[in-house]
Amino acid sequence: MLYLLDSNVLITANDTYYELERIRPFWDWIRAEAKRNVVKIPREMWDEIRPASEDFRLWLSANQVDLAIDEVHSPSLVESVLLNGYGFNRSDVDDIATIEQTNDAILIAYALANRSNRCIVTLEGVQSPDAPHLPKPQNRKIPLVCRRLGVRCIDTFELIRELDFRIPLSPNLGDRSPTS
Repeated sequence: MLYLLDSNVLITANDTYYELERIRPFWDWIRAEAKRNVVKIPREMWDEIRPASEDFRLWLSANQVDLAIDEVHSPSLVESVLLNGYGFNRSDVDDIATIEQTNDAILIAYALANRSNRCIVTLEGVQSPDAPHLPKPQNRKIPLVCRRLGVRCIDTFELIRELDFRIPLSPNLGDRSPTS
């Protein structure tokens, strides 16, 4: 299985719960999984990642070759995602450069290229697929579009469970005495 990461997976991890400076094992694990071709990020999404720290910027730069998927996306699959997943009209798709969902559509197109062996990892919220409550095309999130197209989509924490990531305990942890 190839897990395709949305840029928000790395951004949110570094900005909140797995800061590079504090939880280095997570980032070492991501790098190792990228080298094993288990996790990848579309090259088109690199511009979305704006490092909040110098350490994160250096880590991204050092690992970009391993993290980037070594494929070119299919424009016809991107168009299919925009039309059938997002529900845009043909006239909207003809002017694809103005559509905000282009990078997300590219991510989903990479998954569609080998749907049975690819999974998208994103932290975007899940929306209802029910037609009467279906959001407008420009407001649809990746999990909803994936569901409409039959693409598997999970979040970071499901990825961690599926690939069995574990943070080793610090050897000094047992030496601490409780404070009052």
